[in-house]
Amino acid sequence: MEPRGPDFDAIWKETLMGFFPEGIERIHPAFAGFIDRSRPVRFLDKELRETLGGSPRPRQQVDLLAEVPVKDLGLDWVPTHVEVQRRKDRRFAERMLHYHSALIRRFGPSVMSLAILADPDPQWRPDELRGGVGGMGTQFRFPICKLSDVTDAELESDPNPVNLVILA
Repeated sequence: MEPRGPDFDAIWKETLMGFFPEGIERIHPAFAGFIDRSRPVRFLDKELRETLGGSPRPRQQVDLLAEVPVKDLGLDWVPTHVEVQRRKDRRFAERMLHYHSALIRRFGPSVMSLAILADPDPQWRPDELRGGVGGMGTQFRFPICKLSDVTDAELESDPNPVNLVILA
């Protein structure tokens, strides 16, 4: 049997669970400023499984769902989903919309969906899905963090512990 490589999804999930505010600082710095660090982040694995039980790709799961305490947004907390994508997938934005819609049905309209793109293609940047017909249209946009945009020197000079995972 061929030896298996590292489980990057599990590594990312553990990293974000251990250093969630720091991870959000790297992924979406504007949102990180609203995190209330005086209260704990709660991770919602059970709620995630219940919400996405009918996922169109059952083996493909949202990497992380968290109840993030916030300040200055008029909310107590924001359900925040983080998806790590290591390969180009032409249906990635569609999948993000599917997850986002399911989470809105469960938690209401104030859901944050974020993507970490860990693929090597600098041109691939799926950050929205648009569609429409007959005068009706849809646009779904979500923040992305393209890891290939960050240099090793930048990661090494920044003390954010999540940078060590990116460097590895």
